[in-house]
Amino acid sequence: MNERFFTPGPWKAISHPYTGCNTEITTSENPGRGIAGTWFNGDVIEQEANALLIAACPTMYDYIQKKALEGDEDAAKIIASLK
Repeated sequence: MNERFFTPGPWKAISHPYTGCNTEITTSENPGRGIAGTWFNGDVIEQEANALLIAACPTMYDYIQKKALEGDEDAAKIIASLK
C-alpha cells in the first residue's frame, strides 16, 4: 500500500496571470517543472481554488493512506481506487 503512482509532494500552486495558464502546480523539489495547471476558461477565483485543491493532493493522500493502515475501510477503498 505504500507504493505511489504520482509525483511526490509537497506540491505548490503558483499563479501566472496573463500567460494563458492561470495557475501551475509544481513541486518544491523541482519548482521549474510544472506537473499540472489550470487554464483560463472561466472564473479565475474558481481556477485558483481548483489549483490549491490539486496542490493539496499529496498531503490528503498521505492522510487517507494513514487512516487505511489504521483499519479505516473507507480510506482503504479510496487508496485502492487510485491504483
